[in-house]
Amino acid sequence: MNKRIWWILILSVILIQSKLFAGGFDYGITTYEQVDDILIVNSLGDSTAVSTYGKLGTNDWIPENSVKNYLGLEGYTQANDFNPSITNSQFVNNYNIKPNEDYTKLQFAGLLGNPRELQDVYVLTKEYNRLNSEQQAVRMDNIDTSINNETINRINGNNSLQTNVNNVNTNSQNRDTTLQNNINNEALIRFNDDSLLNDKINTNNNKQTEWNQRQDSQIQNHENRIKKLEQTQYNVEGVLRVLDTKRTTWELYDTYNTRNNKMIAIGARITIKLGKSYTDRKIEELEKRIQAIEQ
Repeated sequence: MNKRIWWILILSVILIQSKLFAGGFDYGITTYEQVDDILIVNSLGDSTAVSTYGKLGTNDWIPENSVKNYLGLEGYTQANDFNPSITNSQFVNNYNIKPNEDYTKLQFAGLLGNPRELQDVYVLTKEYNRLNSEQQAVRMDNIDTSINNETINRINGNNSLQTNVNNVNTNSQNRDTTLQNNINNEALIRFNDDSLLNDKINTNNNKQTEWNQRQDSQIQNHENRIKKLEQTQYNVEGVLRVLDTKRTTWELYDTYNTRNNKMIAIGARITIKLGKSYTDRKIEELEKRIQAIEQ
């Protein structure tokens, strides 16, 4: 039970034990009017009529009044007094309200103002679970447990996340290392291939240069030769007459080019005589003159 209720009950008992009236009286019945003007400390007034506190049940005696005030202050909206031991017709209808399963039992000392009797009061379970300090303590413990569990879960989750991050970093570093090695190997292969290609290009360039030079040289040589051919040619020709007849002349010849310093032609030549040459005509003329002289 809540510590506040215990303090209220203790104060109530002290008040009851310190009552000014030393004589005997009936709890729940006797009032201070019946015993002269002496105050009965456990009674709330000079009337034995039942007092109620809204839906919180009866509110007649100091201990009960303290409890019902507490319930009202704590926020309870409904309470039932269920005490079958009460047979007094004045209170039986108020103290025997049987609760159902939706209620939770509370007990406190001071039934009908008697500190030796326990009174049972039933409050709504849903309100008890929400407002009772013990339940609040349980909820706080549960909250603390939940917080601790959540903290542990968060720590474990963070550790797991950090482990995953570390694994990812390690894997990334390994992949980066592998990638860098592949890049380095590829770069080396490319460098070697480029060097080989460059060597081949240089070789081809050198060959092309040599070929171009040869071509240029040949072109220049051809140009020089063509120029020489286009110039006036000076030839020395030797002719060997092999046979000379009335109608033909058979000759062998060679031709030497003085500009090129080389023999440019060797051949045979046949001359066919279709008409009379100057020599032939002179000879005939001389023969006629000789014949005339002879005659």
